[in-house]
Amino acid sequence: MEKDQNLLQTLSRITSISRDETLDDHHKLQELLQALRVLIKAEKASIMFKRGNRFLEVVAATRPEIIGLRQPLSCDSPSCWVIRNKKPLYMDKDTENPGVSFKGGYKTDAFFLAPIFSANKVMGVLSMTDKEGDGSFSLKDRETILQLAGIIISAIENQSLNDRLKKQRRQLEKKNRQLKEYEKIRQEFFNLLVHDLKAPIAEIVANLDILSYTTSEENLSFVESAQSSCNTMFRMISNLLDITRLENRMLRLIPEQLDAEDLLQEALSMIHGQARMKQITLKNETKEAPSSLFIGDRGLLLRVFQNLFANAIQYSPENSTIRTGYEIKGSKILFYVDDEGPGIAPEDRDIIFDKYMQVGKRDQVIQGHSTGLGLNFCRLAMQAHKGSIFMESSESGGSSFRFTLPLIQEEKHF
Repeated sequence: MEKDQNLLQTLSRITSISRDETLDDHHKLQELLQALRVLIKAEKASIMFKRGNRFLEVVAATRPEIIGLRQPLSCDSPSCWVIRNKKPLYMDKDTENPGVSFKGGYKTDAFFLAPIFSANKVMGVLSMTDKEGDGSFSLKDRETILQLAGIIISAIENQSLNDRLKKQRRQLEKKNRQLKEYEKIRQEFFNLLVHDLKAPIAEIVANLDILSYTTSEENLSFVESAQSSCNTMFRMISNLLDITRLENRMLRLIPEQLDAEDLLQEALSMIHGQARMKQITLKNETKEAPSSLFIGDRGLLLRVFQNLFANAIQYSPENSTIRTGYEIKGSKILFYVDDEGPGIAPEDRDIIFDKYMQVGKRDQVIQGHSTGLGLNFCRLAMQAHKGSIFMESSESGGSSFRFTLPLIQEEKHF
């Protein structure tokens, strides 16, 4: 009963030592070896670990002066015999020597060495000598040493793994903080760059607009082409800047009461020149609606229309028609933009709203200049308006982009 109680106390001590974060591996091994030595009542004990395939090194011992000493694995010492044979070795005055030699200086002739396993490989040796009393190690003693040797090493390995994981986590947290700082700097630089690009492009657009009134008919197409390209560039830059603001919830909407027909006509007038260059007809199919008033940010919604119209023009063939309009759907208003382009495969209709994503029908190469940001901006703008946007196939087989907004009857907070 007393032995069982001592064993339980030793196991508790082993657990406590292995979890002690104030101790390094060396001191843990020393404390664990001491706990086992006291349980077995041996005066001397040591733990040796393999160092590569050439040496055994003392890493813990009741005699501090031998810690760090090495012996070659090729020697005929008892410890090397245990490593080579991968089994325990017990010797006393009555047992036959298996061919090992050992130094003197022991009080008794009995000693016991147990292999220390890790992942089915021998990684070291635990040795006990000079047992109190008659000097011999009983079978129970030897079984206990073998059991606790495995428990001790498992405890050390688990704690070492835990320490490594904690260290790695601290390193990852530090790197994550650094990355966040770098991202913040990058984002601030990006915003400044994009913002600074808007001013000169806006000036070019304004000058081209003035030039269009004084240019001869034969040169007007060149001015309109330049206007279209500048408008596209300006829209791309605005998308880049506002996507970042929308993602970070830094863009505040300017809500006002809007009439659907007026907003749609304004949007069509802004894209008319770009459509004319490809001989594309813009057709407003709106029917009479009982109420088409809603609350929204005029500038942001016009940009949504611009992006959808520009996308439709880019992928529509020449001399085709882009149809647009709106319908009342219960408490919401639904706007649509239908083109006669190649359409989008069903499996791609969700990802087209992701940032930098450009897709088309399979085996089709998309032509033209695009950042893949326009539709992402549209989705973020709809989310900011508590609305939604999605894509279907049009009757002509092209793409039909649709977005919904709540009508004015519902109180909405922006």
